[in-house]
Amino acid sequence: MRTSLMSIEQAIRAGWCLWTSDPVDQPGWSSSNPASGQCASTALVVQDLLGGDLLMADVHEADGTRQGVHYWNRLPGDVELDLTREQFRRGEVVGEPRKVERPRDVTRGRLPGHYHLLAARVARGLADAAPEPRAVTVKAVCRQPDGRVLLCRNQRDQWELPGGRPDVGELFPDGLRRALREQTGIEITVDNVAGVRALEVLPGTWIDVVAYECIPARDRLRPSAEHAAVAFLETSTLDAHELPPVHAQLIAGGASPPGPARNPWDARADAMDLKPRLVGIGA
Repeated sequence: MRTSLMSIEQAIRAGWCLWTSDPVDQPGWSSSNPASGQCASTALVVQDLLGGDLLMADVHEADGTRQGVHYWNRLPGDVELDLTREQFRRGEVVGEPRKVERPRDVTRGRLPGHYHLLAARVARGLADAAPEPRAVTVKAVCRQPDGRVLLCRNQRDQWELPGGRPDVGELFPDGLRRALREQTGIEITVDNVAGVRALEVLPGTWIDVVAYECIPARDRLRPSAEHAAVAFLETSTLDAHELPPVHAQLIAGGASPPGPARNPWDARADAMDLKPRLVGIGA
């Protein structure tokens, strides 16, 4: 069954939150303007589902000063679809668009964690997989050359990946480096996104876990008061109680979105569903 534009839009909007927004825009983000800072990740997710091209344009404030850039989509059939244009409410001017290439590796860069987080939420929304978490934590998968993984023993007597919640306005990798310093005493190099999983931390309370592959420095481990111990362990020796399945899945990896749709899709049949958000329809 073909997924309609309306259901895709609903799933994307339901997936937006403070943590899917660009950290530059997070201090001013609110539920009254949920599209703020969502354009880059949203455009990639739309391309994943519908194909087409990515468009980018410069944005200027009403007084002419440069504000940044804005991303949206040109779908097959020359339909331009912009689900986040509504974020501009201060008289900003969006310039002429230019086609840009999709990043070759969407697991690296400045905002890959935000994109993967939104993609995971949209996939759950389209599959009617509830509940939908709103809180986010960022975790590090730090491996030794022999395959052992850095884990922390929590107060529930379970091993878990190190990491924590990012601060508002903080890039996920920056928050991860800070958390590892505080929890384990070591420095890390953050590499690529390893995956996103929903974790039930308490009955009925869910949190999204965004994990990154990281390279640990050869520093001495120093546990904080938050954990009873930190160690590099062989995870295959731990059972589901000792290492919760979500952490085991993230260590195993493999949660990347599929990339651009391979089968071009004609958006004209559903164009009226999203007419207020269509920038223009080609001839």
